[in-house]
Amino acid sequence: MVDIFNVTLGANKAMSSEHAISVYTRENVPKGLRHTLALYHDETCRKKVKRAYTMGNIRGRKIDLYIVCMRKERRLRSDRAEDRVLGFLIAQERKHAMYLDVVCAVPGHGARLIELFEEEALRRGYAVAELRSVPGAEGFWKKKGYRALPPTKACGPAREKKSGDAENGYRMSKCLAKGK
Repeated sequence: MVDIFNVTLGANKAMSSEHAISVYTRENVPKGLRHTLALYHDETCRKKVKRAYTMGNIRGRKIDLYIVCMRKERRLRSDRAEDRVLGFLIAQERKHAMYLDVVCAVPGHGARLIELFEEEALRRGYAVAELRSVPGAEGFWKKKGYRALPPTKACGPAREKKSGDAENGYRMSKCLAKGK
């Protein structure tokens, strides 16, 4: 595990000093993390990502990267503190791009998870990030710099062309390389 932050996370007022964002690779996923993400799926994904899709990806696919934002909270009628998931992101390494598979977060936490994903993709040598937008979220991703392009054309001049459909979302990519 690589702890990215255990202190106040900058200008984001939604996060306090008790928040921690951790990055895990496939080799060092802590025991119980997948179960914890399943417990908090509905709260963090807010019906925008189907539980079956997320859990199927966590169990069945080769996930190369997990980024998880948690906060310690005291339980009612207990002195024990437990971790509450505020957001998570799972991603895979692909031939031409780092693929953002699922990102779910309570309001105010998703943007930081996406920033960390993009930084990690660059650190791993990827110039392009790719994703499939859930229906209706294309505008959000466009504001983040993603375009309706295949990853092989993301860093060059190209006309956008939607790939996908309204039911399954649209394939989008972003050039992460500076100056492109």
